[in-house]
Amino acid sequence: MDYLPFTRPSIDEETIAGVAEVLRSGWITSGPCVKQLEQELSQYFGGRPVRAMSSATGALEIALAIAGVQPGDEVITTPLSWVATANVILRAGARPVFVDVDAITRNIDLERVEAAITPRTRALLPVDMAGLPVDRDRLYDIARATGRHLQLVGDVEDIQGQAADSCKLSHLVQRNLAVSAEKVYNFSLFGPSLEAPSRQHFRHQRVHRLR
Repeated sequence: MDYLPFTRPSIDEETIAGVAEVLRSGWITSGPCVKQLEQELSQYFGGRPVRAMSSATGALEIALAIAGVQPGDEVITTPLSWVATANVILRAGARPVFVDVDAITRNIDLERVEAAITPRTRALLPVDMAGLPVDRDRLYDIARATGRHLQLVGDVEDIQGQAADSCKLSHLVQRNLAVSAEKVYNFSLFGPSLEAPSRQHFRHQRVHRLR
């Protein structure tokens, strides 16, 4: 009986040749290929500036910092995710508040999110599960209904290439950090890169990355 893995990587000869080319160049970090990736991601996201980062966990940590999450705050998230999702909340000194998942979508149950919001809630951190995007329009409505600057931080690792609500969410196997200019900020994570609408956000990101 053949072993059935959770997932199989898809690696073609072009990808293997690309990795070999980078290794031969001597640029292991932050070289020309990184700049090319940032430029192509920027084009993909409509010309917004993009910066590569070293890890998705680090990107999540910076996202929460830019969102203003501080000790004593609460961040609503899903229990169905990798441990880093909750760990970065704890590292920020905040408290993860777990809302159960929907039995059909396996995404965070939006019917229960609103009831979990308290005066200490600073951000919502949904995780898009197995290719199915969370209903972001609904999340925006929930956030705006609070009348506060409630932040929306999203880990969209599992929806590479998907589009939801006319927004491109991800097309990499890694994670991305996206920041919108709306009052209800939107941070979307799917790999070690940061996409933002302005240079001001990059100044914040650069400071946190150097710490």
